[in-house]
Amino acid sequence: AIEAYLKEFPASKDIISATMVKAPVIKKDKNTNKTDKTDKKEDDNRAADDGAICPPLEDAVDGKVVTRFPPEPSGYLHIGHAKAVLLNQYYAQRYNGRLIVRFDDTNPNKEKDEYEQAIISDLASLGVVASQVTHTSDSFAIIEEYAKQLIKDGLGFMDDTNQEQMQAERMEHKESKRRNTSIDENLRIFDRLLAGDSEYTHYCLRAKIDMKSLNGTMRDPVLYRSNTETPHHRTGYKYKAYPTYDFACP
Repeated sequence: AIEAYLKEFPASKDIISATMVKAPVIKKDKNTNKTDKTDKKEDDNRAADDGAICPPLEDAVDGKVVTRFPPEPSGYLHIGHAKAVLLNQYYAQRYNGRLIVRFDDTNPNKEKDEYEQAIISDLASLGVVASQVTHTSDSFAIIEEYAKQLIKDGLGFMDDTNQEQMQAERMEHKESKRRNTSIDENLRIFDRLLAGDSEYTHYCLRAKIDMKSLNGTMRDPVLYRSNTETPHHRTGYKYKAYPTYDFACP
């Protein structure tokens, strides 16, 4: 997909090339294991001489910088993805760190193995070598436990408000009628949601944050929703409800 894009838009090669400059490696004092400030300055100067335009990361510790590239396998990569992953690889290499490629596969309705394989192929075409490749689905079981703990702490509630009304209430800073449901009842409904019980598939788990907030994303966002009909491209029908990106991938 990336190769086809570059054929259609050849000028984009210059943008990618500017990001693909080999990152300088920061030196460390063998005795103290600390970065030598003089060497760091030399590395920054050398980076500039080599054509790199990326500034150093403030307070970065050599060997401990971890960057990530989190594509959703719901489509093909575009030029914005290429810039993002190359920038992350640049800093991981520059500080002898790690680049994690994590597939955010939380929505079976949109995601396919076809897209994941295309992304892997495109990353190889760009010369991207990940230190580790993971999937959000690797952690579905533990994310369920975190969701239950959230409910037990009184920070989450089950809501069956329809989508249109929920959107209107969030715009009006209005709390859901289900917001003060008891913890025990919320846990019971959440368990039924996870089990795929047809009487509860219209429920979702929402975070109890601040409906008065000027930041709309803080007005009790949805954290879990049902999906019993579409198989996940990696886990099949094992799970009946899935975390949203907001919950699984901060």
